[in-house]
Amino acid sequence: MVTPADDNAQLPSAKVISVQQLCPLRLTNHLTMTIDAAAFAIALDALKHDGAASIARVLPKALGTCLRVNAKGMQPDLVNQLKATFDDLINGLMWVAQIAVSIL
Repeated sequence: MVTPADDNAQLPSAKVISVQQLCPLRLTNHLTMTIDAAAFAIALDALKHDGAASIARVLPKALGTCLRVNAKGMQPDLVNQLKATFDDLINGLMWVAQIAVSIL
């Protein structure tokens, strides 16, 4: 998490939009956001309008979006696969670091 959140928007015309602006009670994290219906709706809005997303454009469909956990076509097991991959990567890096420290 970057605090303040505006530090995330460093690219020209970038905009900080939180999932909670669309779905106030939505809990998400870096992994679940990859399949989250609200995050997907916000990202799709930006892609469809060739620029920054707009909550005002996404709000009319907020109820349907917020009641749906996963974006259409996204598989929940993808999050578990990503987590396993990240865990393997981190464990591998920790192993390499331990070896490096023991050599020094």
